[in-house]
Amino acid sequence: MTGRKRLRKQRHWYSLGRTTLSLMAVALAGLMIALAGGIWVLEAINTSAVLRRYGLPLILLTAGMFIFIVGIVVIAYRLFRIQAASGLGTNVKLKDVYRQYAVLGHGPKIVAIGGGTGLSTLLRGLKTITSRITAVVTVADDGGNSGQLREELGSLPPGDIRNCLSALSRVEPAMEQLLQHRFKEGALAGQCMGNLLLVAMDQLCGGFLQGVKQMSNVLAVVGRVLPVSLDNIHLCAELEDGTVLRGESTIGHCQKNGAARIQRVWLDPSDCRPVPEVLSAIREADIIVMGPGSLYTSLLPNLLVPGVADAIREAQGTRIVVGNVMTQPGETEGYTGRDHLQALYDHCGAGMVDVVLFNHNTVMPVDVRNRYREDRSVPVAYDADAIRSMGVRVVERDLLDISSGQVRHHPAAVAQAILDIYHGKS
Repeated sequence: MTGRKRLRKQRHWYSLGRTTLSLMAVALAGLMIALAGGIWVLEAINTSAVLRRYGLPLILLTAGMFIFIVGIVVIAYRLFRIQAASGLGTNVKLKDVYRQYAVLGHGPKIVAIGGGTGLSTLLRGLKTITSRITAVVTVADDGGNSGQLREELGSLPPGDIRNCLSALSRVEPAMEQLLQHRFKEGALAGQCMGNLLLVAMDQLCGGFLQGVKQMSNVLAVVGRVLPVSLDNIHLCAELEDGTVLRGESTIGHCQKNGAARIQRVWLDPSDCRPVPEVLSAIREADIIVMGPGSLYTSLLPNLLVPGVADAIREAQGTRIVVGNVMTQPGETEGYTGRDHLQALYDHCGAGMVDVVLFNHNTVMPVDVRNRYREDRSVPVAYDADAIRSMGVRVVERDLLDISSGQVRHHPAAVAQAILDIYHGKS
C-alpha cells in the first residue's frame, strides 16, 4: 500500500469515527427533545386545557423518540462496519479495533528485512507495537517445496512470504492453520497449502507482487509484505577452499555436511532490480531492522540486491541489527557478534548500522544446550567493546525464548527492545 493509499485509509477510519460521534450527538439531541416533549405533555395533562396543549408536545415526544431510535440503530450499524472492516473478526471487542487503528496506527514506521523463521518471529512481536510495518523478504530460496514450485511453475519462492503473511495476519486461528497445512499423501505430499494459494494468486492477479498484495487483503495483514525483488535470483557462494556453489539450498546442504566456511556470497544475476516500494519504504522508515536469521542465506540476499544497502545507508531512520542467538552450523560456525557485523560490512560496506541488539542471556537447559552442541551450534559470543570499536552502539537484553526444545528470540522482548531503542530508553 502506498503512502497516499495508507493516508486515505487512515482518513476513512477518522471519518467513520467522526460520523459515529456525530450520530451519538444526534441521538442525544433526540432524547433531549423527547424528554422535553414528555415534560410538556405531563404539564398539559395537569391543566384544564388538555386538548389545546396536547398536540404539539405529543409531536415533540414522538419526533424525539424517533430521532433517538434511528440514531441508536445507525450507530450500531456504523460500529459493526468498523468492526467488520477491521479484519479482526466479528467476535472481537471494539477496544481491540480502537487499539488497532487509533494506537498501533500511530506507531513508528518499521521496515524489517530478512527471511526464514527469524523474520516471521520478529514480525509477530512488531505487530503488537505498530501496524505500520513493511516486511522485506528474500526470494533466493530454491530448496524444498518452494524450490519445486519455483522450478515447475516459474513462480518466485513463496515459502518465506507465506510465513510473513501468517505472522502478520489478523484472521481466525483456523485460517492460519489452513495456510500452514502440509499435505501428507498423494501428488501434493509435502506441499504447503499457503504456498499453493500464493502461486494461484500469482497466476490470477497476473504477477507475484499483485498476488502477495491480494493475499494480504484476504488475510487482513497488519502492514505489508514485499518481496525484495521480482527477478529470478540465485544465491552463489565461494568457500574458503575455493569451491563455488550455486543455489541457496546447495549452500545450506554443503555447510551442514562439513564443507569449508563461506568466504563470500553474491547474487546471480548481479543486476537484479529491487521492488520500488522496498526502496521508498526504507527511505520513509523510522526504524530499519535487519535480522535475526541466517546471515548468508536470509539477510545478505536482501542487502545484495542493488540499491537496497545504499538506501539503508542514506536512510534517516534508526538502523538496528538484531543479532542471532545461536551460531549456524557451517554458515557462521565459530562467529562472534563482531564477525557477523564484519561480514555484513565486507559485503555491503560500512555505515549502515546504528545499533546492534543482542541477547545476553545464555542460560538454557543442559539437554537443549547439548543437543545444539551436537549439531555444531552454540550461543553467539558478543564482545560489546569490539562492536563499539566499529562505531556501532550496543544494546544488551534478555531476548531468549526456549519452547518445545527450540532456541528462538522472544517476539515481544525483541519488539519492546526495538521500541525502547527508538524512544531513546536504551
